[in-house]
Amino acid sequence: RRPRPRPPARELYRHALGGPADRLDEAGALWGPCQLADRTLPPLFGGLLEVLPRLAALAPMGICSQNDRENILSALSAHGAADCFSAVVGHADVDFAHQKPDPAAFLACLDHLGLREGRFAYIGDHAGDIAFGRNAQAALRALGRTAEVVCVAAVWSGAPAADLADADAVDAHPADLPAILQDL
Repeated sequence: RRPRPRPPARELYRHALGGPADRLDEAGALWGPCQLADRTLPPLFGGLLEVLPRLAALAPMGICSQNDRENILSALSAHGAADCFSAVVGHADVDFAHQKPDPAAFLACLDHLGLREGRFAYIGDHAGDIAFGRNAQAALRALGRTAEVVCVAAVWSGAPAADLADADAVDAHPADLPAILQDL
């Protein structure tokens, strides 16, 4: 069974759960401790463990997530993929008001990677990720950096392809990522 894509936290708290706008930051602060208390190891999508080292050999990779950084690192380590990522930016690394699709996490990830300009790929599994990539490109350009952010939709996560129509490319299986990224 594939996990369902998650909406951005603020959207979830406000619209799906009916949280009042003035308490969104409070709700966000509770997310990290809840995640850290849950030791469930999330599965990796089929074929991803085999493709990550190939991608890491081509370029430094980072993760921008609204999940807890320590949980991400723990899961990567348990799956033997921690060495594939040079940077991990979790929800607590960015002010709650600047979570995705705000580009703050993307910029922080690039800083951790020591990258300022270039062509970057962002792979995401919902429409908010595509907006995140587009916002990151706009922010980089506003900072005067020569940069392009290419957005790749990962429909192997179970996201409907129609929700990701604004992506630059659509990936149906992790094994296809190297070829897709080379073609962009």
